[in-house]
Amino acid sequence: MLLLMVVFALLQVGLVWAVIASKRKVDTKNMQLIQFYLDTKFLCKGLIDSLKFPESLTFCNRFTSELKEYFNLEEIIVIDSVDMPANNANTVLKDRVIEFIEKNMDHIARGLHDFKFTTFILELDGKEYVLHISRILSKGEGDGFIICIELAPSLLSKNEIATLETCINILRTRLVYE
Repeated sequence: MLLLMVVFALLQVGLVWAVIASKRKVDTKNMQLIQFYLDTKFLCKGLIDSLKFPESLTFCNRFTSELKEYFNLEEIIVIDSVDMPANNANTVLKDRVIEFIEKNMDHIARGLHDFKFTTFILELDGKEYVLHISRILSKGEGDGFIICIELAPSLLSKNEIATLETCINILRTRLVYE
């Protein structure tokens, strides 16, 4: 009789553990679905805004500030050419990032494939920054970049980076086809 009670207790513990593990898995999937929903809603808003604003500069400025807020980015820098003078940047962070780009142009160019992000770590004044760099045009067409800057360590998940890439593609499209 005692053996039967022990077996029954072990089965109950195993069942409770399985239910808790299932609940954790469902909660994780629900969080992912919520994040996908929010990302999709943000992308749709960006696309609709792209149609609402006929002037590209207005849309790009607004969308850039929305991207910075949504993804908690420190800065987004659009460099239309590597030859762009560094004095166009109005903050120390922008100046230093442009210097970094100019010094490491060969290394950065090797890392860029199509319109995917290449990630670099930059240390400035004791702070580490993560630079997500993407081309504005394909290799043969130009040498402009869009640079998204966030504080290290990067808090963006793989799916959030994919969403950020899609948003940058919307921004790139408006920049190129204005």
